[in-house]
Amino acid sequence: MSKQSSSSSKNLISHKSCKSYIDIKPSFKIEEETYNSLCTSDSKKKTLISPKSDLYKTLESYETLFTDPSEGAEFKTKKSKQNSKPDKRNKEYRILKKRIGNECSKHEILNEQDEIIRIQCDIIERLKLKNRNLKKIIQKQEKMLEEMTNSIRDERFERDWIGEQMRIVKEKNKNLIKENNNCIQNYEKIQRRCIELEACVVTMSSDDEKSQEKNFVLNIIIDQYEGIRKENRLLNERCKELSEKFIAMELENKFFKLQENKLNKKIEMLKENRDKKSI
Repeated sequence: MSKQSSSSSKNLISHKSCKSYIDIKPSFKIEEETYNSLCTSDSKKKTLISPKSDLYKTLESYETLFTDPSEGAEFKTKKSKQNSKPDKRNKEYRILKKRIGNECSKHEILNEQDEIIRIQCDIIERLKLKNRNLKKIIQKQEKMLEEMTNSIRDERFERDWIGEQMRIVKEKNKNLIKENNNCIQNYEKIQRRCIELEACVVTMSSDDEKSQEKNFVLNIIIDQYEGIRKENRLLNERCKELSEKFIAMELENKFFKLQENKLNKKIEMLKENRDKKSI
């Protein structure tokens, strides 16, 4: 649009004469030299389009139209009033002159329009550049959002793995607790059996005759007692190992809980950053 207006304005400026680029279709005929005089420096002077004698007819030419002299007198007064008014052709002449002046200044209007169009084109180019920059920023934000989504997915996978490991540790912990309880029960049984055997030994040692008779039985009981003591020692060692494993499992469970809390905080922080960037 700006190219068309600029080309038209150049065509207007290149012509010096107003007549060459103003297309005026007057409603009445006008002589060429009267028309040309409108664009000259003497156009300010009042020049009549036609001689004054041709504009109006004399009053005497209308006297023969009236048979009654009073009608002729009335017509004379009306005609004198009409003569005081400006001629219709003079009015059209002034309109034509004004119109020519407006047409002569059209190239200035076109120049202003071209300037406005140039400013608008400059604004459009700036908006396009800003739009491109915004698209680049949006693409970067989308890429960062995708990276954050992937990192959140990885963190969730790691958190699920840690949760699975914690579940396994808890299951092992339950089994260790059961085994430890069984060891404690066996230990208590062994202690009770030892007390019973010691009581038997005391009663047998007090009675020599009975002890001699039951010497063989006593040896058997002593052997059993030694076996029970060995079993008790093994159970104590096993219980100690189980307690150490239990403590290690508890520490590992605490470590997994700390890792899970850290991952949860990190996921929340990533979600907040993603929400801020999406806004």
